[in-house]
Amino acid sequence: MDRETNARLREVLVQHAFVTEGQIEEAFETEPQSAADVGEVLLRMGVLSEQDLIGARAEVYGIDVVDLRSTNPEAKALDLIPDSMAREHYLIPLAVDEVTLAVAVADRPSSELIDLLAQTSQRRSCQFWPHCRTSGTPLRTTTAP
Repeated sequence: MDRETNARLREVLVQHAFVTEGQIEEAFETEPQSAADVGEVLLRMGVLSEQDLIGARAEVYGIDVVDLRSTNPEAKALDLIPDSMAREHYLIPLAVDEVTLAVAVADRPSSELIDLLAQTSQRRSCQFWPHCRTSGTPLRTTTAP
């Protein structure tokens, strides 16, 4: 996570009272080498819930998150991605059309994963949602070469 994004994440976490400035300072003292992703450190410290971290990251990136408790993946989307691949990459195929595969992911997908999904699904573009609470705007839409 770059410095600007990490600074914005810290701001959002404090603004929503998920953590205090003191807890953020403690995170930097506890794991200075890991503090580049302060959210992960706060999570390990037990002062921030995963749900709140995902919500804060979604706000930082200007997206919403998918509530997998109320979202039913399409069978056609599930059929495109092997179960072993989905488990390995912590993702769930949600929907598909002629061009696009929509996938819920635990974290921002790497370019390698984007290419692998495009190749496996034979779709030029993939949409990604972090999964947690509410459905909404995709994390990003990418078009495979």
